Amino acid sequence: DLSVHQEGKAINLVECCRDLKSTRPPLTSPEQMARELREGVASGEIGFTSGADADVVIDLYAKGFVGAFDTFRQYGCLAIFYDNLGWGTKEVPTLVAALEYAEAHCRPKDEEGKEDAKLRLFLSSNKFTAAEKAQLRAAIPEGSTKFELHL
Repeated sequence: DLSVHQEGKAINLVECCRDLKSTRPPLTSPEQMARELREGVASGEIGFTSGADADVVIDLYAKGFVGAFDTFRQYGCLAIFYDNLGWGTKEVPTLVAALEYAEAHCRPKDEEGKEDAKLRLFLSSNKFTAAEKAQLRAAIPEGSTKFELHL
């Protein structure tokens, strides 16, 4: 986030990574996104020109969520990094729901399109307590053939 850089101050890569880091919310399961979108539409906080658009957006999000995990390795990547994002207690329920959804619905494929690919997810250097790490680990069962979680 270059907007936080002090004009005229020298900058190097290490400082850039440390001081100009922007935050982002954790990945959200399609079920949670659908619930939040429907609640937003019902309250009037979120509006669509057509009421049916919400269902289209929900369906597209679910397909995109699954598709992103299913095809990630096919683009030559071996891992997804959510390291050092400052996530902690507040983000754990959202992350647990997303990981559980991914474990239940996604089928990561390798570079050749085979469903044998294990995708590594790195969430290290965040602010999770030992109990929260246990919750996250429980979302991806030990021995999962799809994901390998690194905390």
